[in-house]
Amino acid sequence: MPPKQAGLIDFTAERQRHVRFGRGDTPEWRTSWLVGRDDVLAQIDSWLEGPRDTRWVVVIGGPGMGKSAILAAWLARREAKAGKVPHHLIRSQVADWDQPEVIAESLAAQIEVAFPECRDAAAKPERRMIELLSQVSKQLGTTGRLVVVVDGLDETRAEPGENPLPRFLPHVVPLGICFLCATRPAYPHLGWLEARGARRLNLDDARWAASNDAVVRGFWQAAASEYEPPLSAETRDAAIARAEGNVLHAVMVHEHMRDLRADQRRADRIPRGLRELIGEVWKRAASDKAVREGLGLLCAARDALSLDVLARLAGWRYEEKERFVRDALALLLEEPASWAGTIAYRPRHDWVRELIAEWLGPEVLRAHHATLAEGLATWPTPSAGAERQYALRHALIHRVEADEWADAWRLAADMSFLEAKCREIGVYETEIDLTSAAERCRSHDAVVATRFGDLARALGRESHWLYSIFPSGWQAGQPAVSPHALEATMALVWNRLRRSGWSAEDLGAQLRIPSGAAFLCVRQVVSRESAALVRNLVGHSHWVHTCAVMPDGRRAVSASQDQTLRLWDLVTGRMLAIFEGHSERVTACAVTHDGRRLLSASLDRTLKLWDLATGVVLATFVGHTSWVNACAMTPDGRRVVSASLDGTLRLWDGTGQTLATLEGHTDSVTACAVTPDGQQAVSASFDRTLKLWDLVARRVRATLEGHTDWVNACVMTPDGQQVVSASHDRTLRLWDFATGRVGRIFEGHTEPVTACAVTPDGHGMVSASDDRTLKLWDLSTGGVLATLEGHANWVNACAVTPDSRRVVSASNDQTVKVWDFTAGRIRASFEGHTDWVTACVVTPDGQAMVSTSRDEKIKLWDLTTCRVRATLAGHTASVTACAVTPDGQHAVSASLDRTLKLWDLTTGGTLASFEGHTESVTACAVTPDGLRVVSASLDRTLKVWDLDTGRTLATLEGHGRRVTACAVTPDGHRVVSGSGDDTLKVWDLLTGRVLATLQGHADRVNACVLTPDGQRAVSASADRTLKVWDLGTGRVQATLEGHTGYVNECAVTPDGCYVVSVSDDGTLKVWDLETCTCILTHRGDTFFGSVTATETAVIAGDAAGTVWFLDWPALSPARRV
Repeated sequence: MPPKQAGLIDFTAERQRHVRFGRGDTPEWRTSWLVGRDDVLAQIDSWLEGPRDTRWVVVIGGPGMGKSAILAAWLARREAKAGKVPHHLIRSQVADWDQPEVIAESLAAQIEVAFPECRDAAAKPERRMIELLSQVSKQLGTTGRLVVVVDGLDETRAEPGENPLPRFLPHVVPLGICFLCATRPAYPHLGWLEARGARRLNLDDARWAASNDAVVRGFWQAAASEYEPPLSAETRDAAIARAEGNVLHAVMVHEHMRDLRADQRRADRIPRGLRELIGEVWKRAASDKAVREGLGLLCAARDALSLDVLARLAGWRYEEKERFVRDALALLLEEPASWAGTIAYRPRHDWVRELIAEWLGPEVLRAHHATLAEGLATWPTPSAGAERQYALRHALIHRVEADEWADAWRLAADMSFLEAKCREIGVYETEIDLTSAAERCRSHDAVVATRFGDLARALGRESHWLYSIFPSGWQAGQPAVSPHALEATMALVWNRLRRSGWSAEDLGAQLRIPSGAAFLCVRQVVSRESAALVRNLVGHSHWVHTCAVMPDGRRAVSASQDQTLRLWDLVTGRMLAIFEGHSERVTACAVTHDGRRLLSASLDRTLKLWDLATGVVLATFVGHTSWVNACAMTPDGRRVVSASLDGTLRLWDGTGQTLATLEGHTDSVTACAVTPDGQQAVSASFDRTLKLWDLVARRVRATLEGHTDWVNACVMTPDGQQVVSASHDRTLRLWDFATGRVGRIFEGHTEPVTACAVTPDGHGMVSASDDRTLKLWDLSTGGVLATLEGHANWVNACAVTPDSRRVVSASNDQTVKVWDFTAGRIRASFEGHTDWVTACVVTPDGQAMVSTSRDEKIKLWDLTTCRVRATLAGHTASVTACAVTPDGQHAVSASLDRTLKLWDLTTGGTLASFEGHTESVTACAVTPDGLRVVSASLDRTLKVWDLDTGRTLATLEGHGRRVTACAVTPDGHRVVSGSGDDTLKVWDLLTGRVLATLQGHADRVNACVLTPDGQRAVSASADRTLKVWDLGTGRVQATLEGHTGYVNECAVTPDGCYVVSVSDDGTLKVWDLETCTCILTHRGDTFFGSVTATETAVIAGDAAGTVWFLDWPALSPARRV
């Protein structure tokens, strides 16, 4: 028998509950769920079997109206004809059925069973449903149909005000797929479905009153057979009338009257309507203190509880358990085998739970939460299984609801709990629980509230890493402890909190770290990253060119060189949809004011108009003769303006027909924007001008001149009175739209300004630049309000949310970032690097470190304070490498300016410049005697120089491509070099002869380093591996695999026991050279480019210019991370 697929849930018992309304087993009972509902089922079928563009059908009705029975009936009918239908029944107190990520996984697992050939085992959790449905749609062809059923949307777990639907329902539903859902009418997120064209069947509408009455009447006609003597017609008719079409009312009245004597079955005792009925039952049950307490505990509990658990919590004796079951059963549902294999109980409807909670009052509920926290949701749990899962899901929130703030914090700060909750319950679920705790705690204990908030933000900032660490499909019963996940989570949380201002002492006092845990701890991170950065959106595989914020302010669209557009949830950081169709990079995008359609522009010379709900291309705009650089829509969404490399703008209608070609620019048109009234447009161009266009007369109204270089972007102010432009001349300009005059010039960026956006309130402006920053400006004064730093490459675009609080940016570092304006600050001073850190070398005394960068600077750092002692300037291009002389007095640097320079580290002065290479110098190494330096170059050679005279002693030729790395053996007799020809070579420094060529890498060698004994070399390669070589034999001793990107640099620790590597995958790894296994992984912000190691620390530099000072933990060779 094949193993059960992860994510599959057996809903048989829950479905059976709605198949019949009573406990009888007559033919009438077995078919009663169909009575009076044929018309409803026929309407659903007409939608599902009609045009294939129907993607959403939602059944709406108040509590007890039979929504679940209708979906159960439809499922049974459909499955009898066509086999299993993917479905999920959301229940608020049944295991984790109400958890969005569990719902998504459950549905995906069932769809994969139905379409196994569409399953992608490597799919990331956030993309699994998107990609799966896309593949299924293709397989369905032009006639097939897949229906997915989701019952109980209103019971989905969510934070107050949060819409959880996008976390498990696809934002875009491909053709041929439809979701059939059910929910209560008061559900606040129905609009999300309606915006996607959902067909609504509202059981509370007058149209279905006869159907509702018919099902209640059919129920009572079938139920009559259970009564002896038969129920009187008067009582039966009263029961039908007082049910008011509500099935649950009929069921509960029947269950109550069935156990009464015939003389007690009176029509005048039947309550009218469901609320009155529930109230009568509550009054009878709650008169018993034990029953009242049990019902209160079940209302506070977040899952169904077994009778034994209830008795333990309430301290009941046997007779009290019996009374509870007898008197409270009418308000409860039984969950067979849902709690450690025994029957469990929960309120029979979420609405019933809400009513009981209202009648109990907040103080009583608070006490019940405390009881649950102390008696059930404990950590660590005494056993695995149901109690462990309950604690992970609810232990924190019970303490919060009980106002036990200190205890809640102690639990949240327990790293074993936090890791297990992230892994087994979900990263975002953990984040929102912490955020909720911070909000609830704020008015009670500001210090603890701050800690909760910091911890929640730490998870948010590292969520892209956490999502990659915790795989989809984890199930209870699998190993509960994973050293990899535990230590990775601890490292990410510790180091993020350390970077946010927590001291090492505070972290040690507040966080509970399991004994023996080991990870690289941040001592100091010298970074330009702004505190305003709140989330990284990672998913594009190439440069991200542009972004646009949706009108709801919660979502954003990005467009990339990878030829896709992606839709993101800005709150959770999850990718909601991928839009594929362009055949070249996508350069621009815009969203209609109603948020229903998306416009994109591409180098494939077309624009496309997409339906955001379905992902379908509504129109393709063909006409430009070269790349389309920009696009904009009129506010009514009926016309489109595009800008192209062909020097023109085009005005289109919504179907893709050209209305006009606007000519006037003398070079490529880079940007365009439309006025709020839709009557005029503004364009920007490489010809250094902006032009104002009358879209009605279709002619140029004015030309705005003033920029001294290309104009890259333009945008209108919300009132339509002014235009902002961004230019390659490093400035922005504010123009008066009526007069064409410059009102203000904004200066501050140090590289070309690529994009600009005006805040919706019209008071501020955001700009993006090739200097890798965004700036927030005051439009009225021209002052800089904040500088946002954190991107590792050019920033190409920016967009502001409607509330003017957040900005979204897109960059060549392949990320989209979300920033909070309110956290941005102008950096008073910054002493670190401003570009990729290319090398880090520690001085022989271990007291200082020298770093080099693409910013053309060399910096000397004090390793005790992690501060810059001196900045050495003199190179005219990127500095690629450095080496320190054995006496620690001098350093040698290599540069793309084709030179090496010798520096005095005491004075910071240049002592000599070495010229001779004909191409960039990529690496350098000083011999142990301090007399010579070896350099490597793109000119395919190595050179040996005399440090005193600067004379070239030898030129070593033999590599077939550029030489990228070099290292000298401890005896000074040999040098090892790495090359773009995928090999390493071992050279005799005295003769210049090649002693050996080391072959084995499948791509270029980026770095090489020698062990202290000179017996082995370690190389790092673009083939994503490191190799350990025996220099005596020239053979590979081991291949170190684990990086998922180019390995850029490596270093061996002074004791020769470990090698440290850094990669484009954003990680730093520590490898045990004896076992050749990875023992530590440190996750950074972006590509790592350089690394060095001492006895006490690891120092690394990354593409953003950040220098990381990391402290070693106590290492155990047996540890695997």
